[in-house]
Amino acid sequence: MLMQMSSDSTTKTQYQEEMEEAIANANSWEQTMGTLARDGRLSQSRRQQIQQMVDQLAPTHQQLITTAQQAMTGQKGQGGQDRGAGGQEAEPGGNSRGAVPLPGQRQPPPLGQRPGQDPQAQAGQQPPPPRGQQQPPAPEQRSGQRQPPGAGGQQGGDPMELEHRFMRDLDQLILTYNQQVAASTQYLKQLELGLLVVTLGVLAMEGLVVFRPAVNKIRETMRALAESLQKTQAMAKRLEQEQKKSEKLLLNILPRPVAHRLKESQQAIADGFAEVSVLFADIVGFTQLSTTMPPQQLVGLLNEIFSTFDELAERHGLEKIKTIGDAYMVVGGLPTPRADHAEAIVAMAIDMQKAIATFNQKNKQSVQIRIGINSGPVVAGVIGIKKFIYDLWGDTVNTASRMEAYGVPGGIHITDSTYQRIKHKYQAESQGIMPIKGKGDMETYLIVGPNSDVKIPTTSARRVQRP
Repeated sequence: MLMQMSSDSTTKTQYQEEMEEAIANANSWEQTMGTLARDGRLSQSRRQQIQQMVDQLAPTHQQLITTAQQAMTGQKGQGGQDRGAGGQEAEPGGNSRGAVPLPGQRQPPPLGQRPGQDPQAQAGQQPPPPRGQQQPPAPEQRSGQRQPPGAGGQQGGDPMELEHRFMRDLDQLILTYNQQVAASTQYLKQLELGLLVVTLGVLAMEGLVVFRPAVNKIRETMRALAESLQKTQAMAKRLEQEQKKSEKLLLNILPRPVAHRLKESQQAIADGFAEVSVLFADIVGFTQLSTTMPPQQLVGLLNEIFSTFDELAERHGLEKIKTIGDAYMVVGGLPTPRADHAEAIVAMAIDMQKAIATFNQKNKQSVQIRIGINSGPVVAGVIGIKKFIYDLWGDTVNTASRMEAYGVPGGIHITDSTYQRIKHKYQAESQGIMPIKGKGDMETYLIVGPNSDVKIPTTSARRVQRP
């Protein structure tokens, strides 16, 4: 008997410790979340989210505390019933008051409401034996099994069944509490990374968070970011390629410095240059040639000749301005000024005549060009909004055009202004005083120097003037 009482006392103590631990864990969680809700390092919206989660779990938290406290109170009451089992009648119902059933669970029927049953049998008591007969021991005592705490004097149902039902109810309540807490942790995903780490650490210690969903979510986010980065890089690469194409097309129309200025600002571009040399070249007899040659062949001829001139302009550091029909215009000394602009333009003129000779030999043609050059000040700028061009204006440009018109096939006709700038390097033959339309009388020259391989026409051919 003493051993059974000692065992019951130990079981009660363990049961009470378990209830106290459940209460302590619940209070610890509430204090932790309350501390986070008051943390001044977090934004107000984040603190409000945490407080909202705490408020949502408050009813379940209080229910858990109340249930555990009632369970502890029921254990103490059962001890008094055990003491009264020797000769005092226990209160009907026993420790069934300590079980708080969850919603949807059926309470054990009260005493006196089972028809056809003996009240003593319904209360869990055996009827008194006949006079002179000893009462048989209880089934638990016969089998040697230990009764649950407080079951010695309990009435109102099987004490073991009531205790098991209470434990099932309490386990279900704790499970529901944990599920609600786990669901509420979804709010924490919107907090800063530091808060998320701290909160996950706290919840992990309480056993309320499963890390695998969070890890999967992070992996999905990183994968989405990687895909987005790849798309962005591909788009940036395509955009860069398109920009290069646009810039290449722009550089085919404008000088590089002018193109950069035009991209940076939409304002009109106009610059004055005090010292440049302008060259005009024209294919002799092109109008008549166009009537005897198929269109594709004619365009192919122009394309081959002018493409060669473009390469020569780039080689000599000169700027091609435009082509007009069968005329080719190039300038030296802009947009980047250079002191030897006249020498460079004459050198290109000589190479142009050589290129025509090579073309004729290759294609068995007899094409000839006239070249006119003049040096002096010009105005340069971009005109137009659509299909804009970079062009030159001024008397220097007009005079260079006159030199080409008054020149001779296969010759390089220059003004005195150009001659004064190149005479130290190239030999030139004076053409005397010539009347130039719109300019009056002018002394002009033809390049014949030792550095020139250009075949100079006869004197009579050079003296032919064009209106």
